[in-house]
Amino acid sequence: MWREKKRVLRRGIIAVSLATLAPIIMLLLIQIPINEVMNIPPHAVLIASLLSIGIILLKGFRMIILSKIFDVNLGFSKAILIRSASEVLALISPGFTGDEVFRAYYLHKKGVDPGRSIWISYLDIFSDVSIASIIGMLGGIYLAFRNNYLFSTIIIIISLVILFLHIFIFNSMRRGKADLPRIIVRIIQIIAGKRYYERLINWVKRRISEVNQVSLNLPERLLIKNLLLSYFITILMAFMSGAALMSLFTSLNFQIGIINSTLSVHVYLVLTALPITIGGTGVTEVSLAIYSFTSAGSIPWLAIAGYRFSTYHIPLLFTALMMALLLGKYKINNY
Repeated sequence: MWREKKRVLRRGIIAVSLATLAPIIMLLLIQIPINEVMNIPPHAVLIASLLSIGIILLKGFRMIILSKIFDVNLGFSKAILIRSASEVLALISPGFTGDEVFRAYYLHKKGVDPGRSIWISYLDIFSDVSIASIIGMLGGIYLAFRNNYLFSTIIIIISLVILFLHIFIFNSMRRGKADLPRIIVRIIQIIAGKRYYERLINWVKRRISEVNQVSLNLPERLLIKNLLLSYFITILMAFMSGAALMSLFTSLNFQIGIINSTLSVHVYLVLTALPITIGGTGVTEVSLAIYSFTSAGSIPWLAIAGYRFSTYHIPLLFTALMMALLLGKYKINNY
């Protein structure tokens, strides 16, 4: 367990270093003195930071709603703690490479069987991906109307691929016919090697079998009802993320409305969903710059730097504290 903690700590240090260097390098390249960062209004940073933390707390509330589909009653404080703590892994890892697995693992360790644990964790992902992909596509369409055809095409294609992939996975799970694609089997074989391949494949197949078993007794009406509630919360979070960006941009006299700012955020979220950079480092800044220039003809570099600090570094500190509290309170290291 100490090795695992050291690995997470090392990954966190790398992620924070890269995320801190990216906006600094960006400002140096465009010849903006670093001390001008102090010109960012503190109230705008505070608003964006509070909105970002609010989004994380809402994710905990959404987890409660989704867990009720499977007759799992998470207390409010426990759900907030688990969901907030797992978010630290999302911030220090490429997309879809840690926090989802952690939530399923931790729910299982707290007494929820593997099949339901995986279902709860996946529906959390599915809610995020569905809404983010749709809003991202709308952002791509807007960019096309602004004559940025290359970037808009990239965003729309990635959004469609991600959306349809997860719809396929969701429907396969719901019908109890989830299976391991051959390409994934091949990837596992390459990564695990001959020594661990059979053991790992058998373990994965057992988990898939348990997911399919849970699917046989899915309460369809409750699933649809709670999934719709989850979508409503996710849409609310989407507008909160747009409001965070708008507060920074408008504070530095870059006029942007809530709709446009929400589209802008989800354009970069589509790209950061791909496991290509740690915590979206670099991709976030470049995407916001391209969107801003396409929509308004200028780039508010200081506002982008402030936004990155408010929506990455502050949430990282908050979620790291939640992870420390979770490890201390529930003693996961004893398992």
